[in-house]
Amino acid sequence: MNTDTDTDALALLQLTKLRSSIDNLDAIIIHTLAERFKATQEVGKLKASVVIADARAPRDGRFVEKIGSYDPRLPKDSEFRVQIDAEKASEWLRKGAQPTDRVARFLSKIELDGKPIVEWAHGDNPKKGEPGKKAQERAEEKAEKAKAAAEAAAAPAEEAPAEEAPAEEAASE
Repeated sequence: MNTDTDTDALALLQLTKLRSSIDNLDAIIIHTLAERFKATQEVGKLKASVVIADARAPRDGRFVEKIGSYDPRLPKDSEFRVQIDAEKASEWLRKGAQPTDRVARFLSKIELDGKPIVEWAHGDNPKKGEPGKKAQERAEEKAEKAKAAAEAAAAPAEEAPAEEAPAEEAASE
């Protein structure tokens, strides 16, 4: 009988450890979850899934739950372009999930109980709209060529009155 109680006590101890590790894991997952896209690509077809995933997981890696989809090929006013389950999204946000910028933009357009799910504002990145180095170099070259062409067009116009003057002198003689 003593062995049965020892086995039961050992099983109870293991169960207690397992429960505490699950609780810790649950707390870690809740604090590090992110709502993000998972790219699903076939030949000629691009579609993204909006998923709840651990922030440390790779973009197309494991995820906890799929809450919607996004098809960028559809027109912006199409109701099928962004399909997100608002109830699930708000539930995960209450648990502490952090949406990416793009998902936050989509969630700000979805209303639940008359209010947007997420308040989203444009980020402040003034350099994002600037062209790259090569594009800036091409723009400078184009401006230099336009300036040279304008100078070349102005130069013959200045020489033309000088040529007309001798012709006028010849006509007046």
